[in-house]
Amino acid sequence: MAAVAKLWSERGDIVGNYFDLQKTAGNHQDVEQAAALKIQTRWRGFYVRVHLWKILDSTITIQSHLRGHLGRKRFGNHQRNVARGERDHYFHLAAKEVQRYWRGYYSRKYVHNFSARQQYIARILAAGNTLREHMHENFEKQKRDLEAENQAKAFQSFDESIKGMHHLVSTETIPGVYNSPYAAAFGNTPTVAGITVEEHLRNTAGGGTVPALTTEALTAPTISGTVTKTKSVTLATPPFHTSVHKEELFEDYQLKTQKVVG
Repeated sequence: MAAVAKLWSERGDIVGNYFDLQKTAGNHQDVEQAAALKIQTRWRGFYVRVHLWKILDSTITIQSHLRGHLGRKRFGNHQRNVARGERDHYFHLAAKEVQRYWRGYYSRKYVHNFSARQQYIARILAAGNTLREHMHENFEKQKRDLEAENQAKAFQSFDESIKGMHHLVSTETIPGVYNSPYAAAFGNTPTVAGITVEEHLRNTAGGGTVPALTTEALTAPTISGTVTKTKSVTLATPPFHTSVHKEELFEDYQLKTQKVVG
């Protein structure tokens, strides 16, 4: 009650203060209104920016989740495609291997008889070996015949070349060209088919012919020895180890004898 009584006693001052304040507020109304507008503007801007930031954050979150979902989906599809390709490749290889074995089995059983083919190839190889042996035997026979023919021609040429060379035969006092005592001493007297050249010349000079030569003599006739000097004409002096069947050797004999006679 005391407070009420106190307020009642001061009611005049309160009313006066109220009207003073109203007047003061009226005088500052424009300033306050401008301040309120500024505060409202700042608040609306802040509120709108906060709202936009929330919308942007939500959008980014939604986009990231969507991108992650789509990426995982694409990756899953890629993995499934790769796995499908690997399975297809494996099954294709397995199918090719099965087909290869089946074709081989079918070919061996119904198309080509493997055992018959082996026998046929064995017969072909045997026939080829037989033919090769016959051809080799025929070749050796032809080779021997040709060598014998060449040797016969060579001996005939040798027989013709020593005809009329009786002056080269040794006498009782003077040894002949092919009967050198040095050659006899060293054991390299010239021979043809195992017969000394001196004996060949004696048989020819006596009106005979060169003795018939055996197959062994025709096979490996050799001439050995050294040619001596006569009338200051130097003859070639290599050992006569070359086969007589070479015609060039007998031509060389003929040239040498012609030089000696000249």
